[in-house]
Amino acid sequence: MARRKRTISVDGNNHISVDEETSIRQALTMAGFETETMPPSITSGGEIITASDYDRPVPAPTMITNQTDMVKGAPLRNRLLDYEFELISHFVSEFPGKPRSIELDDNYLLIRSFPLPDSHIVDSVDLLFSISAYYAAPPPGLHIPKNTPNRDQIAKHLGGHVFTGTPSVLLNRIPQAYRKHVEQLKDWDWICFHMKDWVWTFNPLNPLASDCLYKFVEAVLVALSGKHR
Repeated sequence: MARRKRTISVDGNNHISVDEETSIRQALTMAGFETETMPPSITSGGEIITASDYDRPVPAPTMITNQTDMVKGAPLRNRLLDYEFELISHFVSEFPGKPRSIELDDNYLLIRSFPLPDSHIVDSVDLLFSISAYYAAPPPGLHIPKNTPNRDQIAKHLGGHVFTGTPSVLLNRIPQAYRKHVEQLKDWDWICFHMKDWVWTFNPLNPLASDCLYKFVEAVLVALSGKHR
């Protein structure tokens, strides 16, 4: 696969990055996942579909299609979220073993039973992402439910950067557009894992050719597995 370098920050000074010489396949193998049995799309990428594809004409009634629920002519943000939702849904569905679900609204993305390596006490965790400022800004970290059984293991993989609630000193550092929505998450613990300097390079014409929500979820999987640099 084409190697991608993405720099992530767990606080204002320490940086975590997927080394440009380490592919997603290699990172998942190091984390204990059997990548050889996974469909190729999960480790080598899939077809790149641009946002302009959603503007295509409505097909003739006689055509056989596998249309999604994406609304043609919807605002660009909605179309991009629909597109990323489809990518993330496909990604998560390729981990067998238990039911998993994804929920999306204007402000949050919730992945239930996100997969973790078998080395964890519980090999899954619910993840909540604030996306109220999508696509102008990347997620301001992510959240796990309070009293998560494998919280200590997750914190160890992330250098201890798991916090009860969202400390005010850290809340004041995230992008302003996110603060109200993050502050409301009283029953969740915050994982301070985010793009360096809270910014990303997003290409709405081709999200997969840039930083995007789907790639951020990929990076979270590697980080929670403890196999990042």
